[in-house]
Amino acid sequence: MTEVAQQLRTDDGSTADGDDHDAPDDPLSKGEIFEVLRNQRRRYVVQYLKQDDRPVELGDLA
Repeated sequence: MTEVAQQLRTDDGSTADGDDHDAPDDPLSKGEIFEVLRNQRRRYVVQYLKQDDRPVELGDLA
């Protein structure tokens, strides 16, 4: 799930919901995981990233 968290980070290192983490390798809490997966579009992104298992351009995800 760490890869997903890195994909959801903004340029300043904060996550999409505004929470800051000290390092990109910080594990997500269960609450953070459920918050991310609560949104259907985010679940589609996770599914797409798992299928290709390679870096993907943001435009391709959109």
